Amino acid sequence: MTLPIISQIERNEFNPPTEERIKVIVEILGEDLDNMLALAKKIPSDLSGIIQKNPKEVAVFLRTAKGLSRDEWENLTKDVLKQTNTN
Repeated sequence: MTLPIISQIERNEFNPPTEERIKVIVEILGEDLDNMLALAKKIPSDLSGIIQKNPKEVAVFLRTAKGLSRDEWENLTKDVLKQTNTN
């Protein structure tokens, strides 16, 4: 017996959960929030304010960095963390 919700998910007819519901799921499962939001094709709500402060610069940065590998992103993040910790 297949549950209707599972059938809907398999047919991609089920909308992903809201960010708030994903946060609850993350807390229960001990998973990474950003990864779970990405799986649901959602952008974390806190990023909106960050983008709105410097929309042009963020857009240019992301377009410039779009070809980076996962390792390169991690190294870039480490470099940015160093800069923000020294200021």
